[in-house]
Amino acid sequence: MLKKYRLLYIVFCIFLFTSRGFAQSNISSPYSRYGIGDLSSSGFIQNDALGGAGIGLRSSHGLNIINPASYSAIDTLTFIFEFGIKDKLVLSETASIKEKQHDMNISYLACGFQLAKWWAGSIGLIPYSSVGYKIKELNNDNDFLKEISYNGSGGLNKFYIGNTFKLHKTFSVGFNASYLFGSIEQAKTVKFLDTTSIYLNFLSQNSISVNDYYLNFGMQYSNEINAKYQYTIGAVFDNKSSIAATRSMLVSRFFNQGGSGIVDTIVNIQSEKGTIVLPLNYGIGATLQTPNWLFAADYYHENWTDFRIFNSNDSLANSNACRLGAEFVPDKKALTKYWQKVSYRMGAHFSDTFLKFSSKNEQLKDFGVSFGLGLPVKKTHSLMNVSFEFGQRGTTKKNLMRESYGVISLSFTLSDFWFMKSKFD
Repeated sequence: MLKKYRLLYIVFCIFLFTSRGFAQSNISSPYSRYGIGDLSSSGFIQNDALGGAGIGLRSSHGLNIINPASYSAIDTLTFIFEFGIKDKLVLSETASIKEKQHDMNISYLACGFQLAKWWAGSIGLIPYSSVGYKIKELNNDNDFLKEISYNGSGGLNKFYIGNTFKLHKTFSVGFNASYLFGSIEQAKTVKFLDTTSIYLNFLSQNSISVNDYYLNFGMQYSNEINAKYQYTIGAVFDNKSSIAATRSMLVSRFFNQGGSGIVDTIVNIQSEKGTIVLPLNYGIGATLQTPNWLFAADYYHENWTDFRIFNSNDSLANSNACRLGAEFVPDKKALTKYWQKVSYRMGAHFSDTFLKFSSKNEQLKDFGVSFGLGLPVKKTHSLMNVSFEFGQRGTTKKNLMRESYGVISLSFTLSDFWFMKSKFD
């Protein structure tokens, strides 16, 4: 039993050590200006290779954070530690501009374990959202030429503790208790380019910090057909939640006098308390598993019209997503032919994102395909997972931006026996 607590203590220290600068992306996207930024993948790398599907997925040798009820599939004597790395390349295009950006970082740290035959748990640190953009535009309203700049950075991370309770050999329920933390920095500058010093330039700086808890829930029902086929039906649910936040705001005016401006502070708010309202989300999914194949399908709905950030809703739209995946293992019991034991994965996803521009009557779409491998590590219970994802978000029509992205992901799932009684002759 002491070995269990030693392992948990070591993992917890790793989480604390990495949490300060964890998973903040250097990718710049003007679309991360809205809401709380670009939302990160809800699953781990094996999920990414399956098109993001995971509501009905269960595995004894890997973690599936998408549905907390899945932790009950972890073997009783096994401790799982998993971490992932992502390398992302984005090509951003408008009707007249093309730009490439590249970013690589640690994407998550997590562990899973059984506490009793009917109780399993998981602890992890994962990114929740990222903000990064620099936008400049010229505006000629009322014959005054203005340069408007928008800048943003930061993002939110999530530390979670998950619990699953096996109510029956076929039915499990679970929840993740998550602590959301991080900050978002935003600034807007307006400069008059062709006027005299009587016209005022404008600077607005906004900083929002988040530190609060919330819950999400899941359930899975799993059974067999003719002792040959196994199916799992699952559901996940995130209730509408008010998250405590603190905002600081500085609004200034300054005269354009050859670079030496006279600053006039209009608004200076420090440590204003408020809330961020995260929307109600739900999803249903299923998997069907044969001796060699696994098929997965998920549907999600996210009610982003309920979103509020200090009573502002950013005009977001409800989001719907479909995720499909398949996995093939030639021979799980192969002893000598290594590539017969490898998991070959593929998937696809399509979604209406929460980004909707009413003035252009356009809700952005996101679609992509993925491929991956689950590579067993010889003479161990561990795995190395590789995923390749290619997709596209947005459009170049109506003066919008299209983002074409490619993501290479790598994870290591380290499994070991963490509690076993020693026997002596």
